[in-house]
Amino acid sequence: MEFGETVFAYLQRERLRRAWTLLEDASERVASVAAQVGYRDSASFTRAFKAHYGITPRHVGRMPRGQVPSR
Repeated sequence: MEFGETVFAYLQRERLRRAWTLLEDASERVASVAAQVGYRDSASFTRAFKAHYGITPRHVGRMPRGQVPSR
């Protein structure tokens, strides 16, 4: 965990990082990934993901593998 970061922010960042990894496999559905990383509803997951990465989860599978937007 980085200094100056709340526990909640750290956990959310790690959940979204894991989600990115799962979404790189284009066969994974957004709702399934949302559930796997602990979101009860895919709309909340999509909002958090877009706020963090600047793109929607659906676009991850279309990007070159390993290319994560810097934020």
